[in-house]
Amino acid sequence: MDIDNESIEFAFYFMLLSPNVAYVSCELINCRENLIYSYGDLENIFYLNYYSVINSYKEVYSSVAEPIKGEKILSERLSSRGGTFVKIYTQSKRFVCKGHMENNANYCVSLKLDDLQQVSLIKDNEQVALMEVIEDGVSIRGMRNCKVSFVDYENGLVTIESNIKLG
Repeated sequence: MDIDNESIEFAFYFMLLSPNVAYVSCELINCRENLIYSYGDLENIFYLNYYSVINSYKEVYSSVAEPIKGEKILSERLSSRGGTFVKIYTQSKRFVCKGHMENNANYCVSLKLDDLQQVSLIKDNEQVALMEVIEDGVSIRGMRNCKVSFVDYENGLVTIESNIKLG
């Protein structure tokens, strides 16, 4: 797996098993050894799991300050009732910025993006895993299995075209 790829989404599980041991599972971790724990830790494991569940709605335990702040801000922005946002997930990057649709055809969408810095990172003919336009918190257009067919870096215009054309 390419660690530098910011576009891939994957599940991440973390469960505290004892004061010294945690279960961590995600695609970035490759472990071939079995987990070993003492039967004396079973009571501690039970209570730590129990309190983790009870506190899960108000407490997050992490070595990173505010680990879910970025996801919360993104979620609030995308579900807000003011404006249009465009999500473009290429094979290696994620772009989320204000913008709107200039043209909406069956197999092609032209977008005007406000953030020219993000537009400068989009490559012509780059494959796109997901493109979605969200207006007032509602998804109004989406495409998968497509590519960037045109980029105007000066004006922020991006055209995305489907790889699959039926009919």
